[in-house]
Amino acid sequence: MTYSLGGIALSGTLDGGGTGQVQEENIKKESFITQMPAYLLDSDETYAFDFGGAVRTVTITGRATGTLAQIQALITSIEALIQGHQDIDAGYPKDYISDLKGTIKVKILDFDYTWYAGDPNQLYYTLKLIEASTAI
Repeated sequence: MTYSLGGIALSGTLDGGGTGQVQEENIKKESFITQMPAYLLDSDETYAFDFGGAVRTVTITGRATGTLAQIQALITSIEALIQGHQDIDAGYPKDYISDLKGTIKVKILDFDYTWYAGDPNQLYYTLKLIEASTAI
């Protein structure tokens, strides 16, 4: 499978500039429905209003393998994408590319990683992205 985020490969080896192995890709698209039950009526009479639009989030869970220096470089490159102003002037949204969904324009919500001293050549990470408009 092929994955990349803003030019950073999310698959392949760290020697080749990638982040190891994506183990899970979860894509969720949801709408914000306002619910209003009808007084004294059953659930099939509930009013449901779609006032909030739709949101798509992508959560990627992976494992990177490499030397400590390679793992540190990966952390630095991904954290550099979360610089406090993910706006058009800074080149956002970024392209997230996967075999499953193709290209999605995203901003980064969260980057979480775990490193175990007993296994210094492995980094386990989770990236959470949100599909974003190119207008702002």
